[in-house]
Formats: sequence, C-alpha cells, structure tokens
Amino acid sequence: MTDLRVASFNCRYDTEYDGPDAWPNRRERVVDLLGDIDADILGVQEATPHQFAYLREHLPGYDWFGVGRQGADEGEHVPVAYRRDLVDPIDTGAFWLSPTPGEVSVGWDAAYPRVATWLDAEVDGQPLRFLATHLDHEGAEARYQSSRLLHERFLTGEVPELVVGDFNATPQSRPVTALTDAGLRPAREAAETVAGPHGTFHRFDGHADDRIDYVFASDEFAVDRFETVVSSAPYPSDHWPVVADLRF
Repeated sequence: MTDLRVASFNCRYDTEYDGPDAWPNRRERVVDLLGDIDADILGVQEATPHQFAYLREHLPGYDWFGVGRQGADEGEHVPVAYRRDLVDPIDTGAFWLSPTPGEVSVGWDAAYPRVATWLDAEVDGQPLRFLATHLDHEGAEARYQSSRLLHERFLTGEVPELVVGDFNATPQSRPVTALTDAGLRPAREAAETVAGPHGTFHRFDGHADDRIDYVFASDEFAVDRFETVVSSAPYPSDHWPVVADLRF
C-alpha cells in the first residue's frame, strides 16, 4: 500500500490593500507552513508570477508546473507541485474553465479567466491523475459549469483521480455535488480521522465560517486522515490549507 499526502492551499494573491497581511510580510510564513505540511503533491491557488517564482525558489524539493490565467506566465496561477523523489511525472497540462477550454477565455458568468492544472504521474508504479483548480468567486453558473467541465474533459475514471482547489462553494452546492455525482468523494467525509475546523476561508481574522477548499479522491484511495491546518496569527494566508493522507 502506498502512502500519499496531498494538499491544497490558496496563498492569497499579492495586493498592497492587504496592508500588514500583504505578501512581502507573510511569504516566509507561507514557505514554513508548506514545509511543515510536507505534501507529496500540492495544488496552490492565486499565485501571481512573482509569488510562484518565490515558492519555486524556496521549496526546492518540488518540481512545479503552472500557467497564468491570462496565458503563459501572465496573471494568477494554479500551480501543481510534486515531490521529485517520489512522484514520476508522465504529462502535465492546463485548460481554461470555459466553453473554449483550449484558449485563454472567460467562462459563462465568471468575473475572470479561470484555469485548471493537471498532472499525470506514477507513484511507486501506481498511476494517478491530479488536478488543481480555482473556481470563480462571483459567477454561480460558472462554478457549476466549471465542475461539469472538469468531469467531462478530464475525469475519465481510467486511473485513480485526485482533485484539489478553492471551489468558492460550500459542500452542498451544485459545483461540489457535480463532482460527488461523478464519483469523487470529499476527503474530509471519507477520512477515518478528521482534525481542524470545518471552515477554511477566514479572511485573515482566524475565524473560518465557510468551507470552500477541498481535496476530492476517487474510490481507489482510502483516506486515513484529513486536516484543516490552522496557524496562529499573523496568518500566512486568508485560507487554511487542507491536507489528506491517502493510501491506494
């Protein structure tokens, strides 16, 4: 049986309007947090180009892949990181959450272009498919259609599958049930042991009422443990990371 730790973390984009919580004041805490989590495969959301570069430089045990939502290296990324001493990559790619996923585009009623990043790999000879994404924060129809697109375009069921990300949607919402209806299980509900609060989005005040960050796993995985990782102030981000310990 292969043990695999996967995680999702919205690192919060760099904006001066965050004042004391702006990226330059917390970037070292982000690296320390991700180092402590020590995921084998990680999906990150909201990483602008210089944030993405900082993560790559300061987390050297990983190989990374991601594209900006404006294309190439432009705009926020949803990168995937994988531990090079454990994960054997087969292929990587990205597509846009829209009716024209092969090109830079805004889907349905979304406020911005949104992208999904994927990795096909083997771990100890076991194939898997991993996807990280960030659904739109304003467009309800875009969130739902984006989840349907993930299933129809990417989630074939041919290999064990993992999906992580910030869905900007609560557990009973249409975007989440679109994935559960497709056969993916939220790792928190499937886990033998659960730690940390239900909510994940705390807006830099430490009080998370909304659960919008997820790890989903197909039936090939047993979920030993799930944790919403809480930090003390000053906070690394306005989201708590979510982490799942899995077995094939």
